[in-house]
Amino acid sequence: MLKMIDFHVHVDGFAWKEFELASMCGVDILITAAYYPHKVEVTTSKILDSIEKIIVYDSWRAGMHSIKLFAGIGINPMSIPKDYNDFLQKMPRLFDKDSVVAIGEVGLDPRSETCTDMQIQIDILKKELEIAKELMKPVFIHIPPTGVTGVLEKDWKSYKNTKKILAKDIEIIKESKIDHDLILFDHLDESVIEIVLNQGFNAGITVQPWRGMSPTRASSIIKKFEHEYKRLFINSDFSDTLESDCLAVPKTAKRMREIGISEDKIDSIIWKNPLRFFKLRI
Repeated sequence: MLKMIDFHVHVDGFAWKEFELASMCGVDILITAAYYPHKVEVTTSKILDSIEKIIVYDSWRAGMHSIKLFAGIGINPMSIPKDYNDFLQKMPRLFDKDSVVAIGEVGLDPRSETCTDMQIQIDILKKELEIAKELMKPVFIHIPPTGVTGVLEKDWKSYKNTKKILAKDIEIIKESKIDHDLILFDHLDESVIEIVLNQGFNAGITVQPWRGMSPTRASSIIKKFEHEYKRLFINSDFSDTLESDCLAVPKTAKRMREIGISEDKIDSIIWKNPLRFFKLRI
């Protein structure tokens, strides 16, 4: 069985069953992304408490299933605290913890209910990139969903100008002069993945039911761009907020095999690429 890394989850959504299933299907490592529950007031204090919970409690929960848990930290654009400058000042010191390995998920999203001021979002991203560049830490970038399916359509809209937001992200990243190898764009689909790859960045596909991204669809995208396999990644974005599948990575690996993608390329996409990008020491 190939080893696997699901590089973007929200570990709060994992109960015993999800950890057990993921472990049984070959997921050895999870990376939980910066996040705070929607619809509640976000503060620096709450975010710091959630990071401590990940490092102490959730790592212990994952370990009971032989899964290693690492963390991405930062300010999720959907969960921006009013005292965001306080968090940004404290953020570099959080990397003293071995389990904190990246900045993410971060980026821009006009749908945010916690901060509708796009200039503030831009300023936050610029500061996070500055920290990443100084500390040589990888960054994974959230982009607004290009598609939404099912019951969520009534109140969780897809964003019609995703390419515009992506272009702004890229502009900010280029201005920062951070090494492109340290950047991974996530939630990509057929409409935007080529833009990211052509700019020399790493490209993540989120296999998640509410996005309409199935293992079959994701595998077909990977097949089209398999010549870029060393810069391709897949993840589940598993959470208890939206319809997700904790087995998205194993299912997609199986589907990739079925459509003729080589074992070496699959191994790179689900294991070697995230192991390298996140500089994981295991």
